[in-house]
Amino acid sequence: MRTRILATILLFCFTATGVFAGNLPAKVYVNEAKTPSGLIREFVEVNDETLDPLQKTVYMYGKCGKLQKKICYQWNKKGWLSTHKYEYEYDCEQKQEKNVKTMIYTKWDKLLNAWSTQSEQFLHIYSADGNLYAVKQIHVDKATETLIASL
Repeated sequence: MRTRILATILLFCFTATGVFAGNLPAKVYVNEAKTPSGLIREFVEVNDETLDPLQKTVYMYGKCGKLQKKICYQWNKKGWLSTHKYEYEYDCEQKQEKNVKTMIYTKWDKLLNAWSTQSEQFLHIYSADGNLYAVKQIHVDKATETLIASL
């Protein structure tokens, strides 16, 4: 079950990348930096012919090597424009991050030029033996401090 969910999320990420890129021939450049809080990997996609930037994805990993945040950007004539981000929290077992506890998806609000006050939170529920049991989606509106659970 966990494998299916992970495969679905990865498929969505790769599909979204393909949609943004269109049919342009592209190259991807990778930058990596170690920080006191973990590792940062940056993937920059550029047009193969003109070397104009197209999009960028930044992955931030914690000290234990688990993905903490993923932020996606699109290039426009003024620079990099945020599009959306994913934030991950993990269950900690004996100081080791084990299972994804929550995943929060937030879009960039172009009108406010800031992250949207509305997010989708996905709570991961595990059985006693650590197997993924269910995922519950909750709509979070930080502007009004309300939570709306989806069935």
